[in-house]
Amino acid sequence: NHCLAYEAGRVDELPVRAASATPVELTIPLYVIRDSDGRILFRRGEGKLMHGMLHLPHGNDSLYPHPMTIAKPGPVIGTVKHSITSRRITFEVFRPSISAAGRVADALGDWLWLAPGELALHPHPSYVRKALNVAREAPTRSEEGGARDESNERSAAEKGKR
Repeated sequence: NHCLAYEAGRVDELPVRAASATPVELTIPLYVIRDSDGRILFRRGEGKLMHGMLHLPHGNDSLYPHPMTIAKPGPVIGTVKHSITSRRITFEVFRPSISAAGRVADALGDWLWLAPGELALHPHPSYVRKALNVAREAPTRSEEGGARDESNERSAAEKGKR
């Protein structure tokens, strides 16, 4: 046998396991922003772990620097749970109007607009797909009878001009 713990009669003690890290709970606002053509705004990830992967805009700097600042993102339309190593993340999904997002050109980072079908061509973490499902299944603000969804209204108006 090649197991030293077995030969020494210490299989219950060896190998000595490192203490697991205490999980860190995070809550991160996540924005699903569509333009008038139905494309969705993504940011290309930075850093070692998620370099090059596409992410939805984050509303705080818990995971990435330079979050997207949106004054009035609207109500939370759902949540997505996600775990990365010792982090337990609750993403609060918002669907702000494009006018609330301001100019993407002013936001730091590598941003791009993709049609929903194009996402499969790019690497992305699973929480992105989960958040898009939440946004797709949630009623729009106009369907709820609440505040108007300016991006959907503008899209309909622009299509009427064509």
